Amino acid sequence: MIEIRVDISKFYPSIYTHSVTWGFLGKEKAKNYFNQRDRLDILIASGDIDAKLYEIADDIDNCIISCQERQSIGIPIGPDTSHIIAELIACRIEIFFKLNLQASILKRVGTMMIITCLYLLKTKQIEF
Repeated sequence: MIEIRVDISKFYPSIYTHSVTWGFLGKEKAKNYFNQRDRLDILIASGDIDAKLYEIADDIDNCIISCQERQSIGIPIGPDTSHIIAELIACRIEIFFKLNLQASILKRVGTMMIITCLYLLKTKQIEF
C-alpha cells in the first residue's frame, strides 16, 4: 500500500470563504457565475440550477464573513455548520486529487479523512 499524506491541521483557519462557491460548483464555473452576478436572477428564472447553487453558496459565504467582521479568511472552528462547509470544500479537493492523480500515476484512489490528515491510499505498486 502506498500512502500520500496531506497535513490539513490548519484547514479551517486557512479556508478562503469565497471558496464555498468553488466547493459547490468548481472554481471555473463559480468564477463564471461571479462574472454574471448582475444576470443571476435571469439565469435562475430560466431554470439554471447551477446559478441557483451559486446563489446559495454565495449567501453562505456572506453569512460567514458577516460573523467575522467581514473577514474572508478562515471559518469558525467548532460549529456544525463549519463541519459541513469544510466537508464540502474537502470533497472538492478530493475530486481534484482523484482527477489529477488518476490522470497521471494512479488508476484508483481511495480516500479517508481523519481530522487533521487527508489520506490517499493505493493498494498496488505505482509504475512510472
